[in-house]
Amino acid sequence: MTLYHIKWFCSSIPAQLAEELSLSDSQLVVKTVPDPGLLSKDPTLLRLSPGRVVRVLVLPDGSAICESAAIALYLCETFDKDGVMHPAVGSPTRAKFLQGVVYSAAEGYKATMNVFLECYEIEKKERNYEVIAKHMENFQKVVIDHLVRELADGRLYYLGENMSLCDIMFGYLLMTAVATEENLLTNDIVSQYFGRLASRPSFKKYY
Repeated sequence: MTLYHIKWFCSSIPAQLAEELSLSDSQLVVKTVPDPGLLSKDPTLLRLSPGRVVRVLVLPDGSAICESAAIALYLCETFDKDGVMHPAVGSPTRAKFLQGVVYSAAEGYKATMNVFLECYEIEKKERNYEVIAKHMENFQKVVIDHLVRELADGRLYYLGENMSLCDIMFGYLLMTAVATEENLLTNDIVSQYFGRLASRPSFKKYY
């Protein structure tokens, strides 16, 4: 299998997962695309991902999966037989795991990117804060408040004492929020949670 990846893009989610699972090159090759501009030039990438997104997992039969959450779940099911990064079917935390993965990929990603895209490569004095304020309010409700509710009982990670794919996905959202330089992680529970995630060697490698 081959995973195409661009640093800082959401393809870093499955790439970080592979690092946490200690996958070898014989199991998964991670190919980092150095320039996003190659998406419109590389015929192989265009064939695999007509939408020009680099979050592509190429399977041994030549077919491809092009969604980060789907790729990450597939890697878990294929390589994480011991349930290190995802609870097995029947596990007490399985329902919470599915909630975290789907919620972060759908609601969380949209709320985070709405803020990020209003800030990316735009000087602060040039930003439209009337629009940003509305997106920041929604980010607070969708991402921050959700994490506060989930972690308020003192859990270190989304499912408990051990890190899972859920945390990799929320870590990506929080990293993106920090990149806006709009001070979005003021809540102590969330900032401490992000600190734990950002201290992981796998996080440092890809972000």
